[in-house]
Amino acid sequence: MMPQPTGRLIRRDDGIYVVLDRIVKAPIEDVWASLTRSVRLRTWIGEYTGLPSTGAVRFRMTAENDADWENVAILECEAPHRFAADVGPADHSWRVYWHLHEASSHTTLTFGQRLHAPKDEASIGVGWDYYLDRLLATRSGKPLPRWEDYYPDFLEHYQNLAREFEHDHHATRGPGPSFGSPSLGGASGPAPTSPFFSAADDFSAADDPRSSSAVPAAPSDGRSQRAVE
Repeated sequence: MMPQPTGRLIRRDDGIYVVLDRIVKAPIEDVWASLTRSVRLRTWIGEYTGLPSTGAVRFRMTAENDADWENVAILECEAPHRFAADVGPADHSWRVYWHLHEASSHTTLTFGQRLHAPKDEASIGVGWDYYLDRLLATRSGKPLPRWEDYYPDFLEHYQNLAREFEHDHHATRGPGPSFGSPSLGGASGPAPTSPFFSAADDFSAADDPRSSSAVPAAPSDGRSQRAVE
């Protein structure tokens, strides 16, 4: 069965995000490890250097040819529930986050990236559909998905989301700044453009003073999501 786009746009206090959900039949700690242990990250997206306990690492996407190392500033780490980071140079960084929530032996991953110009950044949503499906494939032992099954077919979905979002914005607030300002480098083209981020091999509530497993995760809202059994 061919994959389908699953992302949506939401407004948070600090901007507009493309947000996607995935459901994994596994304990929350194991899903957290897929997102934070370098050896497991490398199977589906990339690798990092540095000590995340310092609040900063460098990350590069091994799934793409000639990808550059990116600086990552870790903003939040509440294992195994919440993570947020800024990726890239300070004046052109990408804000990313994930929340994990476990119920009935399944863990819901909610992943988001802040957009600078939603109309011009449709390929970012396409890229995260692709990479999150790579995550599910590596966990289930299935073949990795093909980028050609996502791009350019998924672009229309994300372009429509941006148009609808902008229309709703104008309808409720009246004329204002357009979301169509120039995108930052790499927001379009034939490959996923978003950098990623990582945390430590030993990132856990027990050994990071900023982490707390007591903070509740944001549950999925039941909209488009993809599951692995």
